[in-house]
Amino acid sequence: MRRTFAPRCLCLDIETAANDVLALHKFAAWRPDTRQSIFLNGSQIGAALAQIDALTEGAAFVVGHNVVRHDLPTLAKLFPDLLLNPLPAVDTLELSPLAFPANPYHSLVKDYKLVRDSRSDPLKDAQLSFKLWADQHEAFTALQQSSPDELACHHFFLSRAGHNGLGSFFANIRERMPPKEDEIRRLLPALLLNKVCPNHLPQVLEEALTGAEAGRAFSYVLAWLRVSGGNSVLPPWVRLQFPTTSRQIRQLRESPCGDADCPYCSLYLDPCKELERYFGYAAFRAEPKNPSGGSLQEDIVRAGYTGESLLAILPNGGGKSICY
Repeated sequence: MRRTFAPRCLCLDIETAANDVLALHKFAAWRPDTRQSIFLNGSQIGAALAQIDALTEGAAFVVGHNVVRHDLPTLAKLFPDLLLNPLPAVDTLELSPLAFPANPYHSLVKDYKLVRDSRSDPLKDAQLSFKLWADQHEAFTALQQSSPDELACHHFFLSRAGHNGLGSFFANIRERMPPKEDEIRRLLPALLLNKVCPNHLPQVLEEALTGAEAGRAFSYVLAWLRVSGGNSVLPPWVRLQFPTTSRQIRQLRESPCGDADCPYCSLYLDPCKELERYFGYAAFRAEPKNPSGGSLQEDIVRAGYTGESLLAILPNGGGKSICY
């Protein structure tokens, strides 16, 4: 554990029944600044609320893995008077795809869970979540050096989330308050140049700027685009919890705008150029012909590019595989 990185936070993990999140089996918390900890089982938890509050005293925020959607709502319902309930939260699950778009699972994470070397140890998980967060902090500090404009965008979109922990987190790294909307409008087109369709960007951006959830989803898309989508991974849980991400990606990168001069669509969403790029052919087959004498094979592919429903019937050797 990094001893030089010890902010005043409460690292938290709980264990509940698989079929009932209000059936609390275990509670563990740890303070990296004081090295104090607490671990409680079952009935011990309700009888030790004063001890939990004593450990929480002086903490500026809560850190944990999936704490925003799981741990904190459960504790707030069971023990609404705990001192930790109103504290800002930093969720390492939510930060991983932003900090490590090429490998959002990190060495400590498999899918959306922390990797354990024991069956169930909430105290160790609380400490592991802190180690993961320290690595994320380091990654975002590096991003501030390499792409401060992207970090500014994340700061804007994520500071509007329900818990203010992420806003404070980015403010600490950037040493400034969240940028204003007009600054984001100015930064994003340059950040996404040649990565998305510039004609579709204004609509997606407007939605992200005006809606907090759409903006949060867009932050994941922005991180995913940092490595141009080629080596990046958008975890399934992100697509499930933020379905807007899939729609934004389709609109920005997979839907031709119809403008012949569009620098993105003309390069990446032109079937003829993609045919040559991936298969080495300069043109689609001339046979079989469409009613106007053009390539039926090309018509099929173009219809697929625009999302049309279609049924394509070609003779053997007609090139159905490339169309697919």
